[in-house]
Amino acid sequence: MLIGAVIESECEKIARIKDAKNPQRTANWWESQLSPVYYAKQKALIDRPRLRGKNNKEIELSTYRAFQNSKKIKQSVMKQMVLGMSSHNYEEAIESFVNGYGTKKSSISRHFVKTTAEQMREFMERDLSGLELCALFIDGIEFNGQMLVVALGLDKKGKKHILGLWQGGYRELRSLYQSVLDDIERRGLDMGRDYLFVFDGSKALRSAVTRKFGSDVLVQRCQQH
Repeated sequence: MLIGAVIESECEKIARIKDAKNPQRTANWWESQLSPVYYAKQKALIDRPRLRGKNNKEIELSTYRAFQNSKKIKQSVMKQMVLGMSSHNYEEAIESFVNGYGTKKSSISRHFVKTTAEQMREFMERDLSGLELCALFIDGIEFNGQMLVVALGLDKKGKKHILGLWQGGYRELRSLYQSVLDDIERRGLDMGRDYLFVFDGSKALRSAVTRKFGSDVLVQRCQQH
């Protein structure tokens, strides 16, 4: 989602806003195309926006070229980006993401950074009261001495919902997992429902879940851990 938004931002700087009439336009929007990009050494396909110039030839976009490099982004930059998201500093996270690929600042407007940061904030801190979930998946990974926790909800139709991303000290797991559950409760998730919790064998996580939902809570240990 973020990679596509970055590429589209460069397109808007070159060809202005899509569908808007502009007699001074030097390039035109073209049909999009499924194209490969890399993030964290993983290959993914995105619906890439494209431009063509007055000569009808495709215009090369520096942002897309950067995202095609599987070795471009550094671990230190990824850490800064993730920490920015988990600490709710979304502008810092986006700037770290873009700069980590070596993308020129001139390719991305300040307006894009602020607008995208606001969209990210709304998504990561959105109200959860409308969700009717039946299962919660919680997983934590160690990253450069920090623990990153992701929570995913599954509704009765099988649709997955990302609930959030949290970061904390590796030696303070119990309080970190407790803060995760406190946060999704604060954002409106119905804590009176019966959920199936799926996670690894973490004693700290099980303790936090039991404390919040009671000793009779349903827990399934992930079969891959």
